[in-house]
Amino acid sequence: MEVYRRDGEHLSLEDLKWDLKQLDIDHQYLRKRNIPTYPRPELHVSHVSHSTDLEGLQGISADGGFRDPPNYPPNYPQEPKVVWFSLTASPAELRAAEHRNMTLVHPGGREENIEPSGVQLQDFATSPAFSSSSRYGSFRFTFSLGDVLDHYSSWFCGGARPVLRVYRTVLYKQEVMYAVLVHRPTHRKKFRRFPLLEESSIRAYRAKPEPHFVKQ
Repeated sequence: MEVYRRDGEHLSLEDLKWDLKQLDIDHQYLRKRNIPTYPRPELHVSHVSHSTDLEGLQGISADGGFRDPPNYPPNYPQEPKVVWFSLTASPAELRAAEHRNMTLVHPGGREENIEPSGVQLQDFATSPAFSSSSRYGSFRFTFSLGDVLDHYSSWFCGGARPVLRVYRTVLYKQEVMYAVLVHRPTHRKKFRRFPLLEESSIRAYRAKPEPHFVKQ
C-alpha cells in the first residue's frame, strides 16, 4: 500500500523522514532503531525485470509483448500509462561491488568510508531487488537494460535516444521506490514537469561501458 509519494524528486532517506514528520506520518519501517552496522556499496545494476501474475502472463502472450494496462491506474486518471520494470541486481554485480570502496553505516547513523575489504554483500542482500521471487507475481521476465533501451529506441523513438526523467519517490509499507520515467523525445513537452535524470541524482544513470544504474 502506498504511504507517501513525491513527484519529480528522488528524496534521500533524511528528506523523506523530514517530510513524514511534517505530515505527522508515523512509519515504523523508517524509524527502526538498534540497526547493526551494515555496508552501503556502490552497485552497478544493468538488468531490469517485469513481474506479473498468471493473468498478466496470459495477456503478454496474447499481445505478443508488453503494453500499458487498459484501465491503469484507476486512482489517478491523469497519470501516464506505463509499463513498470524493476532493477534486478545479479550475484555477479554483488561480487563486483565487493571490490569497490564502500561505506559502513554504524548504529546511530555514523558513516565510515572503507576500501575493498572482502565484505560478503550476499549476507546483507535481503531487498526484493536481490530475490529471484517477487511480491508482484509468480512470473518474472528479466532483460538487459541496454537491450530494453535499444528496442524502445527502435520501436518508439525512430532510432533516437530515449529521454530519462526523475519520475517520483514512493514510500510503501516496507519499500522505498525511486522511479525513473523513460519516454520518446517527441514527448519532451508533455513530461517537462519531471526533471531530467542527471549524474547527481540519487539513482544515477550511466551509458558506458554498458547502460546501467548506480545504486547506493
